[in-house]
Amino acid sequence: MTKRWLLLLISIPYLLFSTSVSAQGPTESSVSIAITPPELYIATVQAPNFGTHYASSSSQKISSESDLAIRITDTRETKGSWKLRYHFSVFEMVDGSTLGEAGRITIGKGQLYNSGSLLDSSDYESQASENDFGADTELVSVQESGYSDYTYIVERQNIQLSVSANTKEGEYTSTLKIILESSPDYS
Repeated sequence: MTKRWLLLLISIPYLLFSTSVSAQGPTESSVSIAITPPELYIATVQAPNFGTHYASSSSQKISSESDLAIRITDTRETKGSWKLRYHFSVFEMVDGSTLGEAGRITIGKGQLYNSGSLLDSSDYESQASENDFGADTELVSVQESGYSDYTYIVERQNIQLSVSANTKEGEYTSTLKIILESSPDYS
């Protein structure tokens, strides 16, 4: 019996402290990502161009020499609503001179086309605006998007830049920012 107890006393620490550890190699899993083109996006923008004009002691309203044209592609399966907004940064020269306090942009109502065909005005809402530089303004909104290729055009004679009297001579530049917003269809 003492041999059994002795064997038991020797075996208990061995059983308590000897654990079986099996070494395993690293586990690997594949991770991937698919990048797809957007379903609603601005394909192209043709910005207005105001050309070259003489300095004047009076304020001037200068018409654009080119149309504003924005092409939108919509390949969404369920085509919801979308709208375009814009803003011009302040027109300024490299030295920081600006067109002055009276500088404003006027953009008249445009027309929306689908693959070259003019859409009925009940299919969209176009906005005319006169804004200070830097102000975000809505151009057009579409409630029921049913097509894939749109072009929004504001004709050049409906786009004007107001320039203050006695504006410093030089080349002024601005950045036109076009924002496309879409509303998901939760129906």
